[in-house]
Amino acid sequence: MLLGLDGHEGAIHLPAIETRYLDAAVDLNGVDLIVFTSKHAVFALDRLGGDWKSREICSIGSATSRVIASLGAKVAFEASRSDSDSFADEIAHRYKTSSVLYPRAREVAGNLEAIVREAGVSVHSVVLYETLCRTIAASDLPPRAALIFSAPSVAECFFAQSLWRDEFAAIAIGERTAKAIRRYAPCHVSPKPNIESAIEFAKVAF
Repeated sequence: MLLGLDGHEGAIHLPAIETRYLDAAVDLNGVDLIVFTSKHAVFALDRLGGDWKSREICSIGSATSRVIASLGAKVAFEASRSDSDSFADEIAHRYKTSSVLYPRAREVAGNLEAIVREAGVSVHSVVLYETLCRTIAASDLPPRAALIFSAPSVAECFFAQSLWRDEFAAIAIGERTAKAIRRYAPCHVSPKPNIESAIEFAKVAF
């Protein structure tokens, strides 16, 4: 069972969060580079208009890159790992003299902005969306299940509702999500940090 915002082929989907886009003033003057750490940041910026597609663009992973491409923009650099802190290190190394715009959620799991700024890169963040918890009914959960958590925020929303049972098996999409889960329960980590890998792992291991 996949817990998250979006469903995926091969798994039963249980929505645990929802995204609310926010209105904000975004000044693209002087911006050389835009850094996206989720597809929702792309949608959030695009809905506000502006000539963002003409800027150099960095993406945290293939899912985000696909959304960027579908909107007619090009990705100049894609992170080697789907982790915001390591992504920040790569940006700081490659774009030392750039002026960076970082569209983001109200709450973020990593320290991208601080890491990039500490490296001497000019970076400005703007909050364009927020993640909200959805109520999950205990009856929506089968007696035994492998639960795939797609993000740290999903784990926080799930465990805040006291839904965990010992017969469940938790699977995290990556180490940052695993850290959030382990505050409440043991978990396994997907061999690769993507939904497809987590689903296949769940089928084989459980």
